[in-house]
Amino acid sequence: MQRAVRNAALAGFAIHTLGALWVSRSWGSFGASNLLLWMSFPLSLAFFGATGGTLLALSLAIGGLEWAAVGALIAYLVGRSTHPKSEARSDDSDLSDR
Repeated sequence: MQRAVRNAALAGFAIHTLGALWVSRSWGSFGASNLLLWMSFPLSLAFFGATGGTLLALSLAIGGLEWAAVGALIAYLVGRSTHPKSEARSDDSDLSDR
């Protein structure tokens, strides 16, 4: 499960990075700034006054880490819900012996 969590974190970071770079290159400055702030909300409140390259750099770093954490958390929760604990498996085997 550790590999799945790591891969999900890397995927979240990569998807955010590609999205932020695409937005900054293809949108106008006003639209790009707004979207970059919304992509990383609520952590974007920490760099709310930044503009231009500073905004992009902070969005890539802080927003990327935020989405890496979101991806890792989702992968962990899904993995945890699909794999029962070892104690539950031993209890199930006790029931089949009766």
